[in-house]
Amino acid sequence: MNRNLYCLFGVSGAGKSYFVRNHLAGSEKYEILEAGDILKSETQKLKSELNGEEGSEILNNQTILIQGVERAICSSEKNDLLFVGHSIIDNGKELISIPHAVIQRLMPKKIFFLEVEPKTIFLQRTQDVRVRVQRSIEFLDSLQNQAKLLAKEYAEVIQIPFVVLPHGQSFSIN
Repeated sequence: MNRNLYCLFGVSGAGKSYFVRNHLAGSEKYEILEAGDILKSETQKLKSELNGEEGSEILNNQTILIQGVERAICSSEKNDLLFVGHSIIDNGKELISIPHAVIQRLMPKKIFFLEVEPKTIFLQRTQDVRVRVQRSIEFLDSLQNQAKLLAKEYAEVIQIPFVVLPHGQSFSIN
């Protein structure tokens, strides 16, 4: 069976999971693969442990993530899958850019980036029950711009479409 993988990136606290649940047209026909859930399952670590890891360990985890995504694709009963993750990870000490090779290995058909007002991200992060590094609105604005640029680079390197999704609008993958 031929499967199609699509990627949705955005900064931590942008509301990617909420956005997919509430704004993806025809969401029932897609399997949602969240990077954090896959890594949690593959490594048996809590998400809070994964988020605080050193940059080198985060980069090492990308091989584990790829293997987990490949397993999920093979075992899925759905033809279309949406991978939800980060192009840049902020572990509180440094910003870790996910290498192009990791995304190339996933072989996505299209890359989406969820763009949210930095003030909204800031408020969502402060109100979230999950442990998140607190950052200023200015920092989040810069981080989001860097993350969006990197996601766009992934699409250019792979030669696939890149779409910026404004927060709160419904979207269709195809």
